[in-house]
Amino acid sequence: MKEIVDETLTTYFTTFAPDGVLKADEEFFKLSRKAAIHELQKDLKEQEELELDLAEDTAETISYLQSINDAEYEQLKNDCR
Repeated sequence: MKEIVDETLTTYFTTFAPDGVLKADEEFFKLSRKAAIHELQKDLKEQEELELDLAEDTAETISYLQSINDAEYEQLKNDCR
């Protein structure tokens, strides 16, 4: 997996607690691969509308997730825990 994809997924798999501590985003971890792709696609649309450079990273991450199967995605989630 490319570094950009890894960094992008890390931002989705983690969140900040109210006390400022970084923790796992359990809601995102619950998503299937297809649902995660859908979430990233929604974010990509917004990023493109705002002309954010981040859109390229999100698009690359979507492509990566589309290229793997569900079992590989589940392993990826386990590796990110």
